[in-house]
Amino acid sequence: MTTKVKSSATSHKSSAKVSAKELQTVVNSVSAPAPAGVGLSDGVTGVSSSSAPVAVGSSSASTARAKNMDLRSKLENAIYFEKFTNKLGVRELSAKIVPFFSAPEWSGSAADMVKTSLSGMLEAGVINQDQFDMMWRAAAKNAGIDLSAPAVSVGRVLAVIRREGLVREFVSLVGMSFNAVRDHIRNNGINNYSWRLSCGAVLANSDINNYVRCEKCDVITASSILSALFSLSVVSDFKKRLSSAKSVARTQLHNSLCAAIRAASQLGLSDNDIQTEIRELTCYVSDIDYQTRKRLQNNYVAAVNKINTYNDEILMLGGAPLVDVVGTPAKVIKKIKRALYLRGLAYSDAHTCAVLLNQENV
Repeated sequence: MTTKVKSSATSHKSSAKVSAKELQTVVNSVSAPAPAGVGLSDGVTGVSSSSAPVAVGSSSASTARAKNMDLRSKLENAIYFEKFTNKLGVRELSAKIVPFFSAPEWSGSAADMVKTSLSGMLEAGVINQDQFDMMWRAAAKNAGIDLSAPAVSVGRVLAVIRREGLVREFVSLVGMSFNAVRDHIRNNGINNYSWRLSCGAVLANSDINNYVRCEKCDVITASSILSALFSLSVVSDFKKRLSSAKSVARTQLHNSLCAAIRAASQLGLSDNDIQTEIRELTCYVSDIDYQTRKRLQNNYVAAVNKINTYNDEILMLGGAPLVDVVGTPAKVIKKIKRALYLRGLAYSDAHTCAVLLNQENV
């Protein structure tokens, strides 16, 4: 299997803002995924390790590039998740739940009088904004209104969903039963899930760690909890695809065994003869598969080393952006373009090897 990967020019200068061009670069760029078994916790098995970028540098230049790759992968995930939360039904359901955790408002003539008085004091410099807020809340409390926002937790959000009769709508979006969602949260906490690899590549022996990215939900608000709950659809989708792939693989196994039994019958082999053939072939296949996997791992490491080498070369030449800078010597532009092209080939090799390592249980 050959995977072609486009190479993108990466700016050496860091910036707090992300331009539209950089966003497009993130969407178009492909970073080689980690080998099989490496990844964040899948929220199911509890296995946890760092999600490090592939291009671990041989120099400070490569280290900077590695950090930049990790930043881009997070940004790409954010772009994907923004599309996910805009799905039809998600925003509508969120709009029904979030208001239950909003702070109450104080209005009316009494509130207007207090606000006018405090605003005058604020404009005159008698009080600052923090004092304004404190006095506003105190006045509302004296009027019998508590402006504190209700406490937010996963349990309270789920309780609102059940109390308001939104369970069926919620379950249809998440793809899990309500009890399954509660059990998952109880066992794994609240996390944000997104696809690490293409969902269409799931096979019968695929590991969820290789396909699903898991990030801890640190900000606890009604909106962030809902986003995390909705992202459980990724876990649910993976399990369904894995189950389907296993079903297909089992059917293929049965068909292959039937063909083998028919062939053995034509050769006049007994049951013992067939078992002996299977034992011998098991050892043979294991040896061949081990050699194949070792070769893929060596090729993967070699491709990553090439990526680091071309990264260093590009940065020592002044960085990829120099290609578009007026006045850059033609010789330098030629060298940078050549390094970018070769780096793209190395990315393609690394990506192909990683996909094969993830998909082949050898």
